[in-house]
Amino acid sequence: TEADAGELWHKLAVALAYAGHGARAAAAYLEAAKRVDGQQALRLERLAASHLLRSGHFEEGERLIAKVLRALSLEPPKTEAGMFAAIGWERARLALRGMRYTPRPRNEVPFDLAYGGELCGMLAIETGAYDPLRAVLYQARALRMALESGDAQFIARALCSAAAITGASGTADSLREANALLEKAESVARELDSPLVHSNICSARALVSFLALQLEDTLRYSVEAERLHRQVTVEGEYHHRFTIIAA
Repeated sequence: TEADAGELWHKLAVALAYAGHGARAAAAYLEAAKRVDGQQALRLERLAASHLLRSGHFEEGERLIAKVLRALSLEPPKTEAGMFAAIGWERARLALRGMRYTPRPRNEVPFDLAYGGELCGMLAIETGAYDPLRAVLYQARALRMALESGDAQFIARALCSAAAITGASGTADSLREANALLEKAESVARELDSPLVHSNICSARALVSFLALQLEDTLRYSVEAERLHRQVTVEGEYHHRFTIIAA
Protein backbone atom coordinates (compact mmCIF):
# COMPACT_ATOMS: atom_id res chain seq x y z
CA THR A 1 0.00 0.00 0.00
CA GLU A 2 0.97 3.66 -0.26
CA ALA A 3 1.16 3.89 3.54
CA ASP A 4 3.57 0.95 3.71
CA ALA A 5 5.69 2.40 0.93
CA GLY A 6 5.77 5.75 2.73
CA GLU A 7 6.94 4.10 5.94
CA LEU A 8 9.70 2.24 4.10
CA TRP A 9 10.91 5.44 2.39
CA HIS A 10 10.90 7.17 5.78
CA LYS A 11 12.99 4.39 7.37
CA LEU A 12 15.42 4.52 4.45
CA ALA A 13 15.73 8.30 4.88
CA VAL A 14 16.59 7.93 8.57
CA ALA A 15 19.20 5.24 7.82
CA LEU A 16 20.81 7.35 5.09
CA ALA A 17 20.82 10.40 7.36
CA TYR A 18 22.63 8.57 10.17
CA ALA A 19 25.11 7.23 7.61
CA GLY A 20 25.92 10.80 6.53
CA HIS A 21 24.36 10.67 3.05
CA GLY A 22 22.51 14.00 3.25
CA ALA A 23 21.34 14.42 -0.34
CA ARG A 24 20.18 10.81 -0.62
CA ALA A 25 18.37 11.10 2.73
CA ALA A 26 16.60 14.23 1.45
CA ALA A 27 15.44 12.41 -1.68
CA ALA A 28 14.05 9.56 0.44
CA TYR A 29 12.26 12.00 2.75
CA LEU A 30 10.62 13.63 -0.27
CA GLU A 31 9.47 10.24 -1.56
CA ALA A 32 7.97 9.54 1.89
CA ALA A 33 6.28 12.96 1.90
CA LYS A 34 4.48 12.14 -1.38
CA ARG A 35 2.68 9.30 0.38
CA VAL A 36 1.26 11.23 3.37
CA ASP A 37 -0.82 14.37 3.79
CA GLY A 38 -0.99 17.57 5.80
CA GLN A 39 1.19 18.06 8.84
CA GLN A 40 3.15 14.83 8.37
CA ALA A 41 4.08 15.79 4.80
CA LEU A 42 5.24 19.18 6.07
CA ARG A 43 7.48 17.54 8.69
CA LEU A 44 9.07 15.23 6.12
CA GLU A 45 9.64 18.07 3.66
CA ARG A 46 11.33 20.09 6.40
CA LEU A 47 13.64 17.18 7.21
CA ALA A 48 14.47 16.85 3.52
CA ALA A 49 15.28 20.58 3.34
CA SER A 50 17.49 20.35 6.43
CA HIS A 51 19.56 17.56 4.90
CA LEU A 52 19.92 19.45 1.64
CA LEU A 53 21.19 22.52 3.50
CA ARG A 54 23.59 20.48 5.63
CA SER A 55 25.04 18.72 2.59
CA GLY A 56 25.68 21.92 0.63
CA HIS A 57 22.66 21.83 -1.72
CA PHE A 58 21.67 25.32 -0.69
CA GLU A 59 19.46 26.39 -3.63
CA GLU A 60 17.35 23.24 -3.56
CA GLY A 61 17.16 23.29 0.25
CA GLU A 62 16.17 26.94 0.31
CA ARG A 63 13.35 26.39 -2.18
CA LEU A 64 11.95 23.59 -0.04
CA ILE A 65 12.31 25.58 3.20
CA ALA A 66 10.51 28.52 1.56
CA LYS A 67 7.60 26.20 0.73
CA VAL A 68 7.38 24.95 4.34
CA LEU A 69 7.68 28.47 5.80
CA ARG A 70 4.93 29.75 3.47
CA ALA A 71 2.62 27.02 4.72
CA LEU A 72 3.22 28.26 8.28
CA SER A 73 3.13 32.00 7.38
CA LEU A 74 6.72 32.38 8.63
CA GLU A 75 8.52 33.58 5.50
CA PRO A 76 11.41 35.97 6.31
CA PRO A 77 11.64 39.42 4.64
CA LYS A 78 13.37 39.48 1.27
CA THR A 79 15.44 42.64 1.81
CA GLU A 80 18.22 43.41 4.28
CA ALA A 81 16.30 46.42 5.62
CA GLY A 82 13.25 44.23 6.12
CA MET A 83 15.38 41.66 7.92
CA PHE A 84 16.77 44.23 10.36
CA ALA A 85 13.24 45.54 10.98
CA ALA A 86 11.93 42.00 11.63
CA ILE A 87 14.79 41.24 14.04
CA GLY A 88 14.13 44.51 15.89
CA TRP A 89 10.41 43.69 16.12
CA GLU A 90 11.04 40.18 17.45
CA ARG A 91 13.56 41.45 20.03
CA ALA A 92 11.14 44.17 21.14
CA ARG A 93 8.40 41.57 21.62
CA LEU A 94 10.80 39.44 23.68
CA ALA A 95 11.89 42.42 25.78
CA LEU A 96 8.27 43.41 26.49
CA ARG A 97 7.08 39.91 27.44
CA GLY A 98 10.27 38.88 29.25
CA MET A 99 11.07 35.25 29.98
CA ARG A 100 7.73 34.56 31.65
CA TYR A 101 5.65 31.62 30.47
CA THR A 102 2.61 29.64 31.54
CA PRO A 103 3.36 25.88 31.58
CA ARG A 104 1.30 23.92 29.08
CA PRO A 105 1.44 20.25 27.96
CA ARG A 106 2.79 19.69 24.44
CA ASN A 107 -0.50 18.16 23.26
CA GLU A 108 -2.31 21.44 24.05
CA VAL A 109 0.06 23.61 21.99
CA PRO A 110 -1.31 24.52 18.52
CA PHE A 111 0.61 22.82 15.70
CA ASP A 112 1.63 26.07 13.97
CA LEU A 113 3.15 27.40 17.20
CA ALA A 114 4.92 24.21 18.29
CA TYR A 115 6.16 23.10 14.90
CA GLY A 116 6.83 26.60 13.58
CA GLY A 117 8.94 27.43 16.62
CA GLU A 118 10.93 24.20 16.43
CA LEU A 119 11.49 24.77 12.71
CA CYS A 120 12.83 28.27 13.38
CA GLY A 121 15.14 26.85 16.04
CA MET A 122 16.58 24.31 13.62
CA LEU A 123 16.94 26.89 10.85
CA ALA A 124 18.82 29.22 13.20
CA ILE A 125 21.50 26.52 13.42
CA GLU A 126 21.39 25.42 9.79
CA THR A 127 21.57 28.90 8.20
CA GLY A 128 24.08 30.36 10.66
CA ALA A 129 27.10 29.35 8.57
CA TYR A 130 26.01 31.12 5.37
CA ASP A 131 23.29 33.66 6.33
CA PRO A 132 23.92 34.83 9.93
CA LEU A 133 21.39 37.68 9.73
CA ARG A 134 18.57 35.30 8.90
CA ALA A 135 19.81 32.92 11.62
CA VAL A 136 19.42 35.70 14.19
CA LEU A 137 15.82 36.29 13.06
CA TYR A 138 14.99 32.58 13.21
CA GLN A 139 16.53 32.31 16.69
CA ALA A 140 14.54 35.28 18.03
CA ARG A 141 11.32 33.86 16.59
CA ALA A 142 12.05 30.41 18.01
CA LEU A 143 12.58 31.74 21.54
CA ARG A 144 9.50 33.96 21.45
CA MET A 145 7.30 31.15 20.11
CA ALA A 146 8.72 28.70 22.66
CA LEU A 147 7.82 31.00 25.55
CA GLU A 148 4.33 31.51 24.10
CA SER A 149 3.88 27.75 23.84
CA GLY A 150 4.56 27.11 27.53
CA ASP A 151 6.16 23.73 26.65
CA ALA A 152 9.16 23.34 28.99
CA GLN A 153 11.16 21.10 26.64
CA PHE A 154 10.63 23.47 23.72
CA ILE A 155 11.63 26.47 25.90
CA ALA A 156 14.80 24.86 27.24
CA ARG A 157 15.95 23.88 23.75
CA ALA A 158 15.21 27.35 22.35
CA LEU A 159 17.27 28.89 25.16
CA CYS A 160 20.19 26.60 24.21
CA SER A 161 20.00 27.73 20.59
CA ALA A 162 19.81 31.36 21.70
CA ALA A 163 22.87 30.89 23.92
CA ALA A 164 24.91 29.32 21.11
CA ILE A 165 24.11 32.16 18.68
CA THR A 166 24.55 34.87 21.32
CA GLY A 167 27.96 33.57 22.36
CA ALA A 168 29.22 33.13 18.81
CA SER A 169 30.92 36.54 18.69
CA GLY A 170 33.14 35.50 21.61
CA THR A 171 33.07 38.88 23.40
CA ALA A 172 32.95 39.01 27.19
CA ASP A 173 29.45 40.55 27.16
CA SER A 174 28.06 38.00 24.68
CA LEU A 175 29.51 35.11 26.69
CA ARG A 176 27.97 36.45 29.91
CA GLU A 177 24.60 36.71 28.17
CA ALA A 178 24.99 33.20 26.73
CA ASN A 179 25.74 31.75 30.17
CA ALA A 180 22.71 33.55 31.63
CA LEU A 181 20.51 31.98 28.93
CA LEU A 182 21.95 28.54 29.71
CA GLU A 183 21.31 29.02 33.44
CA LYS A 184 17.69 29.77 32.54
CA ALA A 185 17.59 26.65 30.35
CA GLU A 186 18.90 24.55 33.24
CA SER A 187 16.28 25.94 35.61
CA VAL A 188 13.51 25.10 33.10
CA ALA A 189 14.95 21.63 32.48
CA ARG A 190 15.38 20.77 36.15
CA GLU A 191 11.97 19.10 36.33
CA LEU A 192 12.35 17.30 32.98
CA ASP A 193 13.58 13.73 32.68
CA SER A 194 14.80 14.34 29.14
CA PRO A 195 18.20 13.17 27.84
CA LEU A 196 17.45 15.23 24.71
CA VAL A 197 17.18 18.53 26.62
CA HIS A 198 20.11 17.83 28.92
CA SER A 199 22.31 16.79 25.98
CA ASN A 200 21.36 20.04 24.21
CA ILE A 201 22.33 22.03 27.29
CA CYS A 202 25.67 20.23 27.59
CA SER A 203 26.50 20.68 23.90
CA ALA A 204 25.65 24.40 24.15
CA ARG A 205 27.79 24.62 27.31
CA ALA A 206 30.65 22.94 25.44
CA LEU A 207 30.41 25.46 22.61
CA VAL A 208 30.23 28.50 24.93
CA SER A 209 33.13 27.15 27.02
CA PHE A 210 35.20 26.70 23.85
CA LEU A 211 34.48 30.28 22.75
CA ALA A 212 35.60 31.44 26.22
CA LEU A 213 38.80 29.33 25.85
CA GLN A 214 37.81 27.26 28.89
CA LEU A 215 39.15 24.05 27.41
CA GLU A 216 38.79 21.76 30.44
CA ASP A 217 35.12 22.73 30.71
CA THR A 218 34.73 22.21 26.95
CA LEU A 219 35.96 18.64 27.27
CA ARG A 220 33.90 17.94 30.39
CA TYR A 221 30.65 19.14 28.84
CA SER A 222 31.41 17.36 25.55
CA VAL A 223 31.90 14.03 27.31
CA GLU A 224 28.64 14.42 29.23
CA ALA A 225 26.76 15.55 26.11
CA GLU A 226 28.07 12.51 24.22
CA ARG A 227 26.90 10.19 27.02
CA LEU A 228 23.43 11.74 27.02
CA HIS A 229 23.20 11.90 23.24
CA ARG A 230 23.52 8.11 23.02
CA GLN A 231 20.11 7.93 24.72
CA VAL A 232 18.46 10.27 22.19
CA THR A 233 16.46 8.85 19.30
CA VAL A 234 14.79 12.06 18.10
CA GLU A 235 14.98 12.42 14.34
CA GLY A 236 17.05 15.30 13.00
CA GLU A 237 19.33 15.79 16.02
CA TYR A 238 22.55 15.27 14.07
CA HIS A 239 23.80 18.86 14.46
CA HIS A 240 24.12 18.44 18.23
CA ARG A 241 26.30 15.37 17.70
CA PHE A 242 28.40 17.39 15.28
CA THR A 243 28.85 20.15 17.90
CA ILE A 244 30.09 17.62 20.44
CA ILE A 245 32.52 15.98 18.01
CA ALA A 246 33.82 19.37 16.83
CA ALA A 247 34.39 20.51 20.42
